[in-house]
Amino acid sequence: MILSFAAGQTAGLASPGLRGRYSVDEGLARLLVGSGLYAQRQGNGGYVLVSVAPGDALELGATSITGNALGARTEGAGSYTSGSSNSATRLNLSIRETPQSISVVTRQRMDDEQLTSIETLLDRTPGISVQNIGTSRYGISSRGYSIDTIQLDGVLTALDLVSQNIPQTQADLVIYDRVEVLRGAAGLLTGAGDPSGTINLVRKKPTQAFQGYVGFSLGSRDRYRSEVDVSGPLGAATGLRGRFVGAHEQGGTQSTTTSSARVCSMVCWRPTWRRRPC
Repeated sequence: MILSFAAGQTAGLASPGLRGRYSVDEGLARLLVGSGLYAQRQGNGGYVLVSVAPGDALELGATSITGNALGARTEGAGSYTSGSSNSATRLNLSIRETPQSISVVTRQRMDDEQLTSIETLLDRTPGISVQNIGTSRYGISSRGYSIDTIQLDGVLTALDLVSQNIPQTQADLVIYDRVEVLRGAAGLLTGAGDPSGTINLVRKKPTQAFQGYVGFSLGSRDRYRSEVDVSGPLGAATGLRGRFVGAHEQGGTQSTTTSSARVCSMVCWRPTWRRRPC
């Protein structure tokens, strides 16, 4: 190889040398580390030593960086938090960027702790107090006020003030992807808001690829539980997708026995020219 340089460029400089096998470019780069010089390749195949002045930019090779960032959906992510939430501001902000106190109970945590009822989940959420006031009836409070604002997929739903029943909270947690609990007023979403908080129940959505599972469990007091979850495309050409989620649980104490079945099914359609997860 031909290497051209002025004698003054290398005056007083030393190199540790090389050990091993290197290409010409790699070898020159290692020899010149820390010298303030780099070897510039010429059109005739030779090299010229060029001084690197302060502030000069070096052209580096292409760098490829890949990674998986958390999104709003928590199913299958294996995470105990979500990448974004819009319960507080309707903007897809991270938990850190959200200017209010918010807790997200993900699908992974529900599965790990075997949470099947909303009252059990809320009882394990920081800053939330749950009082049982009867069969399938309970009071939820935060910051000293009762929580009467319940959302389903971000849409405000109704609360029966007479029976204290919330239809959406009677459903089994198997149908939900995550539960977002906002402590404090959600004034941007509901006008003046409520000083207590807001609970947003986010359901699972139909998936682009086929998936499903069947699960069984049993416990003390003759407790039996079964789950089924099937999701996938309903037509390759139409962009139609559907999902069926169901759960049946039976159990009781020495004197009473209860049985419940919860089913949720949904269909999501996207035009074929804009296919993406619902």
